[in-house]
Amino acid sequence: MSYYRIAILASLLFLHGQYSIFASTTGLPFLKLGVGAHAQAMGSAYMAQSKDASATAWNPASIAELKSQDIYIYRTQHIENAAYNYLAYTHSLKNGKSGLGVSLGSYTKGTFEGRGENREKLNDFSAADRFAAMAYALRVSPKVSVGANIKGISSNIESHSALGFAVDFSGNYRWSDRTQVAVGFFNVGPSLNYSGSEVSLPSQFSIGLAHQAWGLVTLTADSRTELFTQKSQMSLGGELNMGSLASLRMGYLSSLAKSGRNSGETGSVIGNSGGFATGVGFSLMQSIKLNYAFVSIGELGGTHHIDLNWRFGK
Repeated sequence: MSYYRIAILASLLFLHGQYSIFASTTGLPFLKLGVGAHAQAMGSAYMAQSKDASATAWNPASIAELKSQDIYIYRTQHIENAAYNYLAYTHSLKNGKSGLGVSLGSYTKGTFEGRGENREKLNDFSAADRFAAMAYALRVSPKVSVGANIKGISSNIESHSALGFAVDFSGNYRWSDRTQVAVGFFNVGPSLNYSGSEVSLPSQFSIGLAHQAWGLVTLTADSRTELFTQKSQMSLGGELNMGSLASLRMGYLSSLAKSGRNSGETGSVIGNSGGFATGVGFSLMQSIKLNYAFVSIGELGGTHHIDLNWRFGK
């Protein structure tokens, strides 16, 4: 594949990040968080690169390209005592052209001090968001695979709660032996009714590109646009594969910005954080991979991420 064609794809990624189709506000920002230390170390530019059970979050179409069973565990301690935990399992079906996946996610926000209308001390309370999902993927040709994910969502703050569901759709296209393109819609579903208030899901459209540039080097780029806001995000990543033992990674994730002429809208720290990232991956035996990442979030410091993927039944 020529570098001219790669430049065209990269330009499309950038232009996609400049426009959106609706303007509104959304909730449940944890649904926008990237999953996995491998992905975080590459600036969350991972949609076209996902090759393990984290594909249940990044790109369900990639599950069709896995030729084994994978168990995946991820954890990060976020800012303000929040923590994100993710567990996934993928299973390649016997026909070799399709696969299934299940995943569980939990974002706990810690304990908060309760206060009344007159600032009197009340009981402390906690808050958490969770989901459970099932995915199916099919390789429809040697170059094209498609996948879908459906998830049930629950959100709880003290005694208040909301339930809902969302779906993800994605597709992969292998442009050449060294280049893959991915597209998808994520978190598409009806609004949640939260104590009488309607909260829209953070639905988004994403494009990803992964290219093996010089043998052991992989370059990636993702662009995400929220469908119900005028916010977009770009991410770039690189990975140096040092044989079968270790990989070095780095990347950059832009802060969410309002596209068009009006910019500077602020929002949740969870959903809007961006910055440089770095990380490393190790192969423990042949079937287990351990990854670590550190992601800078500016004045707020940084977050640490760790994941483990166990591949078996190959």
